[in-house]
Amino acid sequence: MQGTTYCKNLRLYHCWSNMKSRCNNPDKREAKYYHNKGITYCEEWETYRNFEEWALNNGYSDNLTLDRIDNSKGYNPSNCRWITAAEQQRNKTNNLFFTHNGETKTLTEWARDTGIDRTTLHDRIFKFGYTFEQALKKDRSKPRNSVLLTYKGQMVSQGELAKLLGVTKTSVSRWRKRGYTVKEMVKKAEKRGDIKA
Repeated sequence: MQGTTYCKNLRLYHCWSNMKSRCNNPDKREAKYYHNKGITYCEEWETYRNFEEWALNNGYSDNLTLDRIDNSKGYNPSNCRWITAAEQQRNKTNNLFFTHNGETKTLTEWARDTGIDRTTLHDRIFKFGYTFEQALKKDRSKPRNSVLLTYKGQMVSQGELAKLLGVTKTSVSRWRKRGYTVKEMVKKAEKRGDIKA
């Protein structure tokens, strides 16, 4: 039958077909990561048999996924490899990498290795403004939803800061939600006459 591609490995065929679709189809959900960025595949891989031959000679296994070594370049024999899904997740361009004690890992890997929920770590850093070290060291004896702030070099809860500033916990919470830094909160409390710096 003319135009029909014969393949022994249906999964490998789908890898090839999906690769082509990601590069060629502007209507695909992933178009912004491939088609819209100009990611293409080499002319050699236009035909399945050439792709299949490369794959089988370069480590293809049913438990591996096709990965581009350099995400800014397209699919071709010198830029592709077969890796596990976990390894591929680490190679994504939107990963957040953090270094602590000389070790660099993704936020997901830090969460797994420390036992701290990934969303909790993310929120501590991006929602509450902790440094990465502070996010890892948050006092586990404090209530789960407590927010830690740095005041005179010490990590304190909103309630503790409120006592130190002579204001209500609600005031500190409201100021924090409005984006005030601790320094700005101290100034507000000083203006109100609640504390003397």
